[in-house]
Amino acid sequence: MPDGAFKIYYLSETAVTVEFGQQIAGNLLNAVNSLNNLLYGRPFPGFRTTVPAYATLTVFYDPVLVIKSDLPGADCFEKVSAYLTDLNRQKKTAKPVEGDIVTIRCVMEATLALI
Repeated sequence: MPDGAFKIYYLSETAVTVEFGQQIAGNLLNAVNSLNNLLYGRPFPGFRTTVPAYATLTVFYDPVLVIKSDLPGADCFEKVSAYLTDLNRQKKTAKPVEGDIVTIRCVMEATLALI
């Protein structure tokens, strides 16, 4: 799949899985984390939580709130899929603005002495 592209699968009446690829790779994990962070920053009506993995992001939602929402689509799968696709498209063109939350991950190294 091209970088940043994904497939969306129906998981249950309350969840979909977004797949960025089928291998463990840093660029796929970055894409998962990026969409996950964006989704928490801009949730859709009925959004509940996510479960990120190396190459997938499972998105849980309340189907009653989703179906009642103004999101385009005939059913929950279509509504959530369209929202996630649009959000991913926005991610590619979005520029940070004042007030955005930026996550900076770092690794700390320490030396311990046993006494």
